[in-house]
Amino acid sequence: MPRHTIVKLIACLRCVPDPLFLAGGLVVVAAIAGLQIMEGGEVLGLDLFLIPVAIVAWFARSRRSVYGFTLVAAAVAIAIPSAFGLWGGGLAVFLAGAVRLALYFGTAAALRHVRCVLEECDSKAHTDHLTGVANVCAFNALAQAELERNRRYARELSLLYFDIDDFKAVNDEHGHAEGDRVLYEVGATLRGVVREVDVVARVGGDEFVVLMPETDADAAGMLADRLRQALAAIPVADGRLLTTSMGLVTFAVPPSSVARLLQIGDSLMYSAKTQGKNAVARATLRAAPEPCSPPTPASCPAADHTEAPAEPPAEERRAGAAGSRLTLPEVFAEQFGGARPAAEAPAELVEGRKDSIGA
Repeated sequence: MPRHTIVKLIACLRCVPDPLFLAGGLVVVAAIAGLQIMEGGEVLGLDLFLIPVAIVAWFARSRRSVYGFTLVAAAVAIAIPSAFGLWGGGLAVFLAGAVRLALYFGTAAALRHVRCVLEECDSKAHTDHLTGVANVCAFNALAQAELERNRRYARELSLLYFDIDDFKAVNDEHGHAEGDRVLYEVGATLRGVVREVDVVARVGGDEFVVLMPETDADAAGMLADRLRQALAAIPVADGRLLTTSMGLVTFAVPPSSVARLLQIGDSLMYSAKTQGKNAVARATLRAAPEPCSPPTPASCPAADHTEAPAEPPAEERRAGAAGSRLTLPEVFAEQFGGARPAAEAPAELVEGRKDSIGA
């Protein structure tokens, strides 16, 4: 069986609710019990009841369900050989039953522990430790799957890319502990404002992205405005207003890669920053963006780009080939051909306004 098929099968099994697993496990236990009774108490000398016990212990979420099922399976496994007199009588039956009971519960407990450790490791590998949102690795995988799904069903897709204005000053004036607290609050605010279907990730020191599946420009703009207002309420040590520069792009046809997706959002964010910060630069792409050409600094800027002098050096950069950040007009020129100013972008691109709040 191909590996990807096994992965999909395991993912589907993880979505099965506990009652269905327990019902299926009991059916399997009953089938094994019937087979053993037909064969005189043993089937090839194997303890087949361990199979449903192991499956339920691995996939079921409730500890009570797992151990309750294990107790039922152990009781049946002990009762059948005892009824056929395979273990003799008296003390031998007690010892054999105790060993089997310990074996079943030990197997269930060990499998649950291993699963919990693996899930914890997986969570740490795909979650930013400071903010609690997804990290770059997780975002790349989730965004790629979302791009493929949107291409298949021809739905709109929006991306919000933003960073915190003058975050370097927070670290320099109040220390990194205060900077970490602000980042933590930003992550908590993101998780509280965005929808459950949105993908939120930290892609740089103070840079975040929100991928919004099946979201048009109007809905994405409302979420961006709501998020910016929520972020402005985060307190900073000196009482300053926490402002952000945001790039918001909506794709009628999604780009060919996650790198291209992030490049366009990053360029819009940088445009908002160079025009005074505390703003949202918005654009809607009606045509499919051209895929990146073979890696060159001009056509495929990587995630490792250099911040503007007023911004903090990035501590965590997106994976990709080294390159430079394109300005917004350069992105437009690359997508539609010819060097032209952003104001003369073709009809396929409808660039919106730059919104600001505060001074």
